[in-house]
Parts: sequence; structure tokens; C-alpha cells
Amino acid sequence: MKLSLFFSGLAVTLTTLNINVYPAFSQSGYEVNFPDEVTFSCQEMFDPVMKAKLPMTVAWVPERKGYVRFITWKSKLFGQQWNPSSRCRVVSSRFEQSYQMGSLQYLTAGTTNGYPIVCATTLGGSCNSENQLFTMEYTRNPWEVLGSLISIMTGSTSGTIMQSAETSTYLSVTNYIKNAPIITVDDLR
Repeated sequence: MKLSLFFSGLAVTLTTLNINVYPAFSQSGYEVNFPDEVTFSCQEMFDPVMKAKLPMTVAWVPERKGYVRFITWKSKLFGQQWNPSSRCRVVSSRFEQSYQMGSLQYLTAGTTNGYPIVCATTLGGSCNSENQLFTMEYTRNPWEVLGSLISIMTGSTSGTIMQSAETSTYLSVTNYIKNAPIITVDDLR
């Protein structure tokens, strides 16, 4: 008798726990928690040009309730170890670390060990192996890649988006996060 009451009580308790553990779902069918600060990550998102989901380095911008795309990873020229997904994860982590340390103020381009790179720096700073975010194929022009990011952000608008110091171009990460087109959460599906 006591054992029967024990199992009945256990069943009621487990049922109650299940109700408490699984909160009500939103209308979209699932609940997603987003950070309350800018965070960089690698996400699989739909690329309308390629008509496929691709790994992308993105920044979650809570004030805008969406993602800002920085890089879509497509190139397979770096071999299987550095396929688009693995590059996305590593580079997104570098963006996040640089942002958290306060060193991701501007993006600029340069070379290190003969390879073109994009790096995180201050205005007027230069690229080196310590602030490098990612390496490109040796045939790529890093200034064109930086120019592409600027084009994404500016669209048809004008304003203080990039700044120059001597012959280098600098992209303000803060302005990019504030002005680049938003990717909605629906693009994650």
C-alpha cells in the first residue's frame, strides 16, 4: 500500500516537474533566448545569392533585435581542416574575443607572412599576427574585402562609415553594427 502511494506521488511529482521544466512555446513553435549584449558567433543562415544555408560570422545586436552579417564562408581552398564551417567557428571566436577585450574598434587590412589579412585595431593601427582576425587566399586583395564590408553597410546611404589614416582604410565596427542590414531570426531556419 505504501509503495503504491509512493509511486502515485512520484508520478504526480514528475508530471508537475515536466510542466515546470517545459515553459510555454511562442507562436513560432520554439523559444529562443538571445543575449542582452552584442555577441559574435558562427551561424548557419540562408544566403539569397547562393540559395542555400551557409556558415556566417554574425553579430547579435540586441538593440536592433537581429543579426548583422560580417562574413559568409564559402571558400574551400584552405583544405578540409579549414573548411567553411571550421573557419567560421574559429574566426567568429576571434571576433568575440577581440570585442570582449575592447580591441575590435576598427577593421583594417594588411599582410602577415605574405598573406592578406583582416585585423582588429584602433584607428591608425596596423595589422600583425596578434590582432589578425582572418587570412585570405594569397590572390585576394584585402582592401577589396574590406571595401565589400563597407558596401554592405552603406548600401545607398552616405555618412562617416569609414575613415582613412594615410593610405589605410578603417571600418568602424560600432558604425557597422549600427548601420548594416539586419538578418532576422527567421533566417536561422
